[in-house]
Amino acid sequence: PRNFTDQDQIDIQTAVRDSILAIYGDQAIDFWAGLATPDGMVNEQYDSGDGVHVNNDGHFILFEQVLAKQIDTLPCSPLTGIFQPRAYQLNEVQLYPNPFTDQVQGIMEAEAAGELGISIFNNLGQLVKHQRVAIGGAGEYTFALEGMGELATAAYWVRVIWSSEGKTGIKTFPLIKR
Repeated sequence: PRNFTDQDQIDIQTAVRDSILAIYGDQAIDFWAGLATPDGMVNEQYDSGDGVHVNNDGHFILFEQVLAKQIDTLPCSPLTGIFQPRAYQLNEVQLYPNPFTDQVQGIMEAEAAGELGISIFNNLGQLVKHQRVAIGGAGEYTFALEGMGELATAAYWVRVIWSSEGKTGIKTFPLIKR
């Protein structure tokens, strides 16, 4: 919440809040609960004085809401962190067919020997499959993704990381299972 004086701004922020809660359901944290007044303003008890930021008591409420969601117990992507500069553009990596039913093939034009790390995430950002593919040298290389028929019908995100000669490239794209 913010202490806007324009009702249109208040309506926009409450509409955004309502949309986030409707779209993400249990995956969203309602940071308005306990901090906002019924008219969309910051509760005076938790206002740091600028009508935007909350004081220490307000931060404690936010902390308790995050803690209650048990975010620390959720699986996270192993790909977080700082990557080396992306010296390779992975425009030449392709997966097909897309959409797929049981099998997915890949093709890549490699500049040198290296390794592909292929991670598949669901729409909650949870890792559902991971595979490494060794590339023996420069040239066109084809490969198959393993166990794709086991996945549920849904949309997934694929992240391909190419490592070779101390350089890294990355490409992320959607993949649909019918």
